[in-house]
Amino acid sequence: MIKRTGFADIEIKAERIIEIPDEIILSNADSQTLEAYRECGSRLISITMNAKKP
Repeated sequence: MIKRTGFADIEIKAERIIEIPDEIILSNADSQTLEAYRECGSRLISITMNAKKP
């Protein structure tokens, strides 16, 4: 996506997994959905990157 918008020399500087507490998920979904989410291996990742727009 970043390359498609014209950026080059893309560098990922930092990557961090953000843990979503079960209470937050359960406030929006049922326990079966929570279990499916945990079992599928999905995760929320925060990244910091640098890039140049030529």
